[in-house]
Amino acid sequence: MNPKNKVISQTFYTFFVNGLMALMIGSVMPFIIEEYVLSYAVAGLLISLHSFGNLSASFIAGFSIYRFGRKKSIVCLSSLIAIAFTGIILTNNIPLLYVLFYLTGLGRGSISNVNNGIINDIAVGKSGMLNLLHTFFAVGAFITPIVASFITGMGYSWKYVVIMGVFFAVSSVIVYSIMRMELINETDKESEEEVVESNPVPFYKNFDFYLAGALVFFYLGAENSVNGWLVTYFSDIGIMSTAYAQRLLSLLWVVIIIGRLTTAYLSRNLKAKSLILINSIGATVFFIILVLSRDLLIITVSLIAFGFFLAGVYPTTISSVGRIVKGSSAGIAVLLAFAGVGGTILPALTGAVAEKFGMAGGMILIAVDIILMLILAVMIRLRGNKVIV
Repeated sequence: MNPKNKVISQTFYTFFVNGLMALMIGSVMPFIIEEYVLSYAVAGLLISLHSFGNLSASFIAGFSIYRFGRKKSIVCLSSLIAIAFTGIILTNNIPLLYVLFYLTGLGRGSISNVNNGIINDIAVGKSGMLNLLHTFFAVGAFITPIVASFITGMGYSWKYVVIMGVFFAVSSVIVYSIMRMELINETDKESEEEVVESNPVPFYKNFDFYLAGALVFFYLGAENSVNGWLVTYFSDIGIMSTAYAQRLLSLLWVVIIIGRLTTAYLSRNLKAKSLILINSIGATVFFIILVLSRDLLIITVSLIAFGFFLAGVYPTTISSVGRIVKGSSAGIAVLLAFAGVGGTILPALTGAVAEKFGMAGGMILIAVDIILMLILAVMIRLRGNKVIV
């Protein structure tokens, strides 16, 4: 295997594991609450600390890479996942659990920063590669709830689910330790012209960078809000059972996998800025239909279509500024920080709005968020050749 292709394969594997661990907390949280006798307030704070750790990774990982290099940083930071989850199954001390949940987020966020940076540096501006990377994440995220329900359904403790995840997390650390990261920034003959065309303006002075940052802010806000509130919304309006809503949410991950693979295929013939606009239009139209409809079939089809179009927006947007942030761990970190802030703020705002106006009000807020994402996609497309893709 070509050495660079081996690095790409290793990056895909570690992001698959990151996807596995992404849904680990949600899959076992009900059992943690029961066994450790936690209140919903404490459980909510634990989840928030995980999200905060994920967000802070944008800055901590960025500084660490600048100070110690990419390989040393990610080997150390990714090991926090295995260490923290091991601690979670060994202690019910609440202050210590706060620290451990924060560390799970820090480790996962660091992997996201590094892996997006690796693929971007190897395949500058190629949205297909980043869509494939995020497809592996989606596959991992889809598998965890299924495996967790199977293991706990067989009567085994939730801790066996976490132990399985810890083994995968350790394997990621090993993969990072043997990865030949010195190959990442080597320039091939066929890519020399691309390097010449790279943007000479620093990312923090580039308007396109901030457009992309704003777009992923609204994207992740929408994705996290839909994942967190959709089942509650469907249950509240009373048109489907909670079990059906949960299965529909699981199906959403399958659709996301298909959507990202499709976007990766289309990226061979369509530019990133065009794919961003097409996907944003589709996601906006079908989410509005979903919110307005009370017909079970229409809602089901709309959610599937929404997930299909939404799937490719995030990785394609990152690739659209590939040359702007190439070789800059700080650039990738700041871009993902935009997304992390959106993914943290909007679910909380949705809950606050739902508390006052009902879940329908919360869904309208998500719809406004998605419309703003579409407006940014239009702006990116209208800038034409000024946008570096």
